[in-house]
Amino acid sequence: MTLYKYLHPSKLSLLLQNKLLLTPARYLNDPLEFFVRTEDFTDEELKHHFELYERSGPKPNGYEQLSPDLKWTLFLMAIRREEFAAQEATDMREGLSGELGILSLTEEPCNQLMWSHYTESGKGVAVGLFVGEEENRHGLLARPCSFGLAIKVTYSDEVTKLKTDFSNSAHVFCSKRLAWEYEREWRVIKALNEAEGVQQNDTLLYTLSFMPEHLATIIFGLSTSQELRSQIKKQFHSSSYPNVMLQEVFLDWRTAAISLRPVQ
Repeated sequence: MTLYKYLHPSKLSLLLQNKLLLTPARYLNDPLEFFVRTEDFTDEELKHHFELYERSGPKPNGYEQLSPDLKWTLFLMAIRREEFAAQEATDMREGLSGELGILSLTEEPCNQLMWSHYTESGKGVAVGLFVGEEENRHGLLARPCSFGLAIKVTYSDEVTKLKTDFSNSAHVFCSKRLAWEYEREWRVIKALNEAEGVQQNDTLLYTLSFMPEHLATIIFGLSTSQELRSQIKKQFHSSSYPNVMLQEVFLDWRTAAISLRPVQ
């Protein structure tokens, strides 16, 4: 099987180095990515967090004069406020964005919306990568690939809360709302410290490398420039990339849709 990655023209320099971008959640186009809530705390967990708060730094004026019961009541009121829940989700997203990145792949190389959104309206390319046989990993479908495991995203408008021990984290981080179902996504989630840092225009990017023999195809968009086409043909039409097929998107008047054909 082949999974595909749509690439903006500004990221093609990474492709020429056999690299793809690993993106922290805060920079993805879905604002709800990693914006998660944890399950409600058990009584035991609440008591543990209360004890941690009691041992933490300075408290508001007059706090130490309150009775233990009143302190406990105020703690419960604070932790159950909507503002606390909203801040928890925001903090979770920011914290995870500093630790984890996502490389998104798709089953669909010919989706007009994704060509528009992710390749600057067809000025970039899509690359296809060979992946291994599908396997079941704790209820999730996964395929081995150059970067580790690609996990199939599930789509639902039901929100799954993250367990406090993170035991269902893969399920939570690999689920999206139904509005995104057209993307048919598989995602690789890696720790940022496992990626290679690349400096580009004063910005630190996180990248993952793929093996040349895993590269199956490069697809030119409707508006990929001749300069980029020539650059890609020069590099990838070589014995170093034995499996690469060059294709291009074209408008098929018979179906009023975009289709693929080999590059002549």
